[in-house]
Amino acid sequence: MKRFFLYLFVAMAALSSCQKEEKSVFDQTPDERINAALAKYQADVLSSPNGWKALYRTGTGQAFNFYFTFNNQNRVVMYSDFDTATTHPRESSYRIKALQQPCLIFDTYSYLHMLADPNPYVNGGDAGAGLVADFEFAIDTVKGDTIKLKGRQNGTELDLVKATQHEADLWTKGDWTRALGLQHITDFLTYFKRTTIGGVDVDVEFYHYSRQIVFFTYNSSGIRTPVTASFVYRPENPNGAVFTNPVKIGTATISSLTDMTWANGKVNTKVNGTTNIAIGEAIAPVVVNKNGATSWWLYKIQQGYWVNLGFHQNGVDDAFGVQSIPGFYYMAYLPAYDTATKTTYWDWMAYAAVKDNILTIPNSSSFVPTFITDGRAIFNTYKPDSANAPLYVTLTTAAFTDPQGYYFLQVGPTTIDMVGVRDAKTWLRWYWVE
Repeated sequence: MKRFFLYLFVAMAALSSCQKEEKSVFDQTPDERINAALAKYQADVLSSPNGWKALYRTGTGQAFNFYFTFNNQNRVVMYSDFDTATTHPRESSYRIKALQQPCLIFDTYSYLHMLADPNPYVNGGDAGAGLVADFEFAIDTVKGDTIKLKGRQNGTELDLVKATQHEADLWTKGDWTRALGLQHITDFLTYFKRTTIGGVDVDVEFYHYSRQIVFFTYNSSGIRTPVTASFVYRPENPNGAVFTNPVKIGTATISSLTDMTWANGKVNTKVNGTTNIAIGEAIAPVVVNKNGATSWWLYKIQQGYWVNLGFHQNGVDDAFGVQSIPGFYYMAYLPAYDTATKTTYWDWMAYAAVKDNILTIPNSSSFVPTFITDGRAIFNTYKPDSANAPLYVTLTTAAFTDPQGYYFLQVGPTTIDMVGVRDAKTWLRWYWVE
């Protein structure tokens, strides 16, 4: 037994001696290794003499082009095709920092932040979420001419690719703005934007932030069918909007709209780089749906009501200021309300607001439609505005009772647009609520 303990003591002593002689497999401390990695990545972002180009796809699926130049003072100058304003340079700060792993952080408000902004008026996204974009990125890999980044919050991917001098010039000399000519469609004041493609007259809707173009075709009854194309902007070869997937209209299969110019109140462009078309204002549907107005009104059998957020007029949303009502909720219209007694609330519209968590009706009106055989509805009021009615009420009443009336166009299963016949510059969007 004594011999056993002697052997055990010798073994433990030998093991202790070996442990004292162990050395770290690294030549640097963890902090030194982290700092070295950060310095390397800092050198990487500074390594492109002509800056970096990037195609960034948000969490909601839209694709935006960017151009970045970084300096050694932690400043970055960027351009974007987010809108025409963002094709001008904007400077902000950046950092290379260790946050569990090396990260590239854009830490002051920039064009990237605009995509993530929770205010829907900034980017057209959902309130509180924006376009589900990132501005803090983990550095994934650096290989060849590409730095791959991954968003820390939403997992979006941003690949920085070294730009050529020519690609840099496209941004810094303003050539990129030519690719954004389709945005001029939003300069039209009329609801209808008209062109002819493949022998078919179509209306065009342009959604810049969602990167979509919708072509509306009509059948002989005036029923519209949307044909939707998602697109990415390209500065050249071709210059303009390149569709993610081609769409077919009439005899034409469309893969791009390029070489855009804005002249004489029209957007002039080429289909697939060859066929010239012009998009301009129109004041009536291609074919009027003669049942559109009555279909809207007869939706009452669904036991619900229509709501809207105020009139759009001459390019201005909520042109009459109904959303300035304290606690504004919506404007609600109940078709043929109280039909048994035909009271003054026949076809009643309420200006609804919320106060102390209670729904209130600070003002109301009555607009009764007369349906014309050509598809229009003309409204009269059976509840005149009081002498001291707010301006938003009198303006709304004046618009509703325009003697030329309104067209009604189906937008979605429970969404209908009411468009002024006079000049198509006044319209209202209805949403059905059950």
